[in-house]
This record gives sequence, structure tokens and C-alpha cells, in this order.
Amino acid sequence: MPTRSVAQSGRYRDIVRSSQVSRHHPGDAQEGVVTLLHIGIIGSINAEQLSATSDKTRDALVRGHAMGKNPGGSAYGYEKRIEHHGNGERIRGLQQIVPAEAAVVVRIFEDYAAGLSPITITRRLNTEGVSSPRSNCSTRSASSNDRSYRRAIPGRSGSPRCS
Repeated sequence: MPTRSVAQSGRYRDIVRSSQVSRHHPGDAQEGVVTLLHIGIIGSINAEQLSATSDKTRDALVRGHAMGKNPGGSAYGYEKRIEHHGNGERIRGLQQIVPAEAAVVVRIFEDYAAGLSPITITRRLNTEGVSSPRSNCSTRSASSNDRSYRRAIPGRSGSPRCS
């Protein structure tokens, strides 16, 4: 049984020990018996590999960000910018500002700084027909992050508050 952590490996070891069932590995040319020592070692190796992969991923994201590239998806107000190296290979992680969306973002911050609530800002945007970043409609939760309005998020339970 592959495990992802030493703790998970320990639980599996306890189950195997208490059930008094022997485990065999079909690919092992030797006896093929998987001992408690094997389970512990495999769990430790898996945990170390998971940690190393996590570190490499985080380091790659930090390097990309330091080079001025976006390591994640596009935020509202930005879109992908496609450019190529001299050899024809695409340069990844470049973005450019979408002026119309950027104006909406600036307006949201100005309205909030002026004392308007997130719900009021969202209602005004809805009235004017400004769509939310990920759908064709905006919801109260798009700007308020209030758990009581989570049902209004498309794809979650409930229905969106627009047509």
C-alpha cells in the first residue's frame, strides 16, 4: 500500500500487525514478504519524495515570479501575452493589462476606500452589467467572501443570482 506520510505508514503498519496477515510483494524475486521494516522505510522515502517535490515546485514558482512572470492563472484585469524566443519557443508566464478590466479593478478599490461595502459595490457592478471574472454574472460572494452567500457561487449548491 503506497503511503504519503510517515504517520499514514504507521497506521498501515498497525493494521497489518493487528490483523496478523502477511503481505507479499509480487515483483520481489526473493521471498516477497513485506515486513514492518519495509512499510516503515517505504513510508519515510515517500514522505521525503513528497517534501522534495513540494520544495522544487515552490522554488520554481518563486524563480518565475522573480523574473517578472506570473506563476499562476490570470487575475481579473490581465490576460496572457504570447511572445516567442528567437528559436520559436513560446515564452511562458507573460501577461498584459486589459484596460477595461483594469478600470473596473481601480474603481472597486476607489469605491471601497470611499467607504462603500463590498455588497454595495457588487450590486452597482451588477446593475451596470459588469460581469465577474470567472462567469457571465457577478454574485455577492464575489466580493464579500461571506459564508452565508457561498450558495450564490456558480458550481456550488444553490443558484447564481443572475440570469
